[in-house]
This record gives sequence, C-alpha cells and structure tokens, in this order.
Amino acid sequence: IEIKELQTRLKCTSVYVTHDQAEAMVLGDRIILLDSGKVRQQGKPTELYQLPNSCFSAFFFGVTNLIHGKVKSVESESQRLLLASPIGDIRVARMSNPISDFKIGDDVNVSVRGGSMNIFKDTPAEPLNLFYGKIEKAIYLGDYFDYEVKVGDVVLRCEGGPDHKYEVGQKVCVGFAESASGICCFKEESACVPPAA
Repeated sequence: IEIKELQTRLKCTSVYVTHDQAEAMVLGDRIILLDSGKVRQQGKPTELYQLPNSCFSAFFFGVTNLIHGKVKSVESESQRLLLASPIGDIRVARMSNPISDFKIGDDVNVSVRGGSMNIFKDTPAEPLNLFYGKIEKAIYLGDYFDYEVKVGDVVLRCEGGPDHKYEVGQKVCVGFAESASGICCFKEESACVPPAA
C-alpha cells in the first residue's frame, strides 16, 4: 500500500514486476500477465479477474471453478450462449471473446468464482443455472464457509455465509446467474487442469 501511495503522491509511472497476485491487483492500474515470457492477457485488474481469456489467467488470480463445455446455441441478439457441460446445461452472458467468435460445437470453458456460486438448501425461485449435489467438504474461514460440492463427477467450490452452515453429506443446490460478475466463458480447446500447488 505504501508503494501505491508513493506512486500517487509523486504522480509517476512505474513498472512493478511481481509474482504476487494480491500485489499486482493493488498496485496495478494495468496488469500484463506473462507465461514463459509470452503475454497471456493484459488489462485492468478487474478485467483480468472477472473476464479471464484462458485457463492460465483464470487460475492465476485465485480460486475458480472451471467447467468445460460445448456451445449448444449462440443467441446473438441477447448476447448469450447455451453450453452443454458435464454438470448440465449452462447459460452465460459474460464472455472474454465477442459473441460472434462463438459457433455451435466450439469447445469452451466457463470460469465461475467461488463467491459467484450460490448454495441453497432448497431450489430457489429465481432463474439461475442450477445444479444438485452433495457437500464433500465444509471449511469455516471466519467470514464465510468454503464448500466443496460434488455435482456428478465434478467438484465445485462455493462460498457460503457464516450463518448458514451446511453439513458434509448434505444434499444442496448450487447455482449462479448467467451474467453475474465472476462468471466468464472463453474459448479453449480442452478442459482446464489446475496448476500444481
């Protein structure tokens, strides 16, 4: 924070090289994300976090669920995609590519940040992408619970408020709005594999 205050006070442009994602988000007006010397994505911190253009970018900035799918339909007028995925159909309205770049049958990945994935005891009334599963892990982190929910063969990470505890083994419904921040669809040939810890 002191470096950011110094930049502001001196009104200077600076280049700061870091491997720390939090530092990059705090200090950068613009971030250039490199992988083996190649630019993978560049933009404002919010753009890189909310609209990753690859698996590498999505995983670099924190915990995310990456769900592989195929485009079932392209709704150009409403700027939406309908995807077939291992957990069921997914409707998305936030993409890192223009809608015109997507064609039926394209391989894509959807990044869903844990804070954008809602968890419910019962099916909610509002229209969401909804999936049914079972709590595999529940970790209390003070301000929230970090849950792992198994939907079919896919494990999804979700955050839940500290006042609504779900038990391991409990059946739940998880879901997300098609245009929520923290949801983004991007073209990529194969399913994403998380980097080794």
